[in-house]
Amino acid sequence: MNTRALLLSAIVGLAVMTPGCDWYDDDTKVVTSTTNWLWDADLHHETDEDNFLWDTTLDQADVGVRLRDYYGLFRIRIYDDLGAKIFDQEYDNYHYSEDDLFLGATQLGAAGTWRIRIDLWDFDGEARVELSQP
Repeated sequence: MNTRALLLSAIVGLAVMTPGCDWYDDDTKVVTSTTNWLWDADLHHETDEDNFLWDTTLDQADVGVRLRDYYGLFRIRIYDDLGAKIFDQEYDNYHYSEDDLFLGATQLGAAGTWRIRIDLWDFDGEARVELSQP
């Protein structure tokens, strides 16, 4: 590698790591038990598809979704132990102005290992999903 190419690589590398260049570390946590599931995240321009497995004794769960100061698209789907979709909710906001709170319940499903799928498209903001015993 010649000196010019090496210097260019070093400059580009420093530019990527320079503070103030929209470089964020997303903060996400998941806490579970057989009757409660919590996903709490502070995300920055996240586009992703996350799947979580939850071993539960419930055949139905209360669902709470809170989105704060957010932009982008957030979708959550829940599948029971037999693979049946028992919950599907989507939120989109492209104005950074709304907070959304949804309190509801899944449909009846089969207890066992549930799959919780969260899809994000350019999502920026705080998100919290909680499943609990009705």
